[in-house]
Amino acid sequence: APLARGYAAYTLRLESVHHAATVAGVIEAGLGDPRTTYSKIAGQINDRITLPGDWSLFTRFFGGSMQPIGATMPSGTAFALSSPSEVDHQIDLYGSNFGTGLRDKIRNVAVGGPMVRGYTGALNAEGRVAVSGTLELATRTTGVLRMIPVLGRLFDPFGLVFFGDAGLVTNAFCTCSLKQELRADAGIGFRYKSGERHLNPITGLDAERTELQLDLPLYLDHPAPSDARL
Repeated sequence: APLARGYAAYTLRLESVHHAATVAGVIEAGLGDPRTTYSKIAGQINDRITLPGDWSLFTRFFGGSMQPIGATMPSGTAFALSSPSEVDHQIDLYGSNFGTGLRDKIRNVAVGGPMVRGYTGALNAEGRVAVSGTLELATRTTGVLRMIPVLGRLFDPFGLVFFGDAGLVTNAFCTCSLKQELRADAGIGFRYKSGERHLNPITGLDAERTELQLDLPLYLDHPAPSDARL
């Protein structure tokens, strides 16, 4: 039978010409179902600053906790160190990507989990307490490439990102084990953002709010025993 859960979220966005910040929080809990006797609270802060020369600086901070610590949790509710849903957060996630009305254009950040993107697969730890921080320095590749005659404009949708992540996931947070549990990575990423207003006039899919991302972690501070840090 389906699990009975309750979910509530709130988003606050502050925006100016060169700066945009989003604060979001979410609460999740079981609703009278003995299989879901837990509560989960998480918060996230995104901040983007536009820099001179077509560069931008992005920071993201996440924190979350689940209770009770000693009880069994429903499958899929624990925090994951490298949350798949968080890979595409960097510009903004929207509550609805369809329609052209004012309500459709309101930005709603997706609060998922920590993001240390290099720790996937066997290295992707899970737990009930999570903290992470991300720093990105991004630029569009139009500066030099756009000077190429005729073909230069083809490079307009592409971007380049230098990133670093740090965070931890554990079942019981303690500063005594912080050094052993903390994980960090660094790498380079590529972005493609369509300049077309709509992909399909019928559905109203807004391509300006869609971005393809490819991130390549080049450094892990705690790699697998058979791998090097670089």
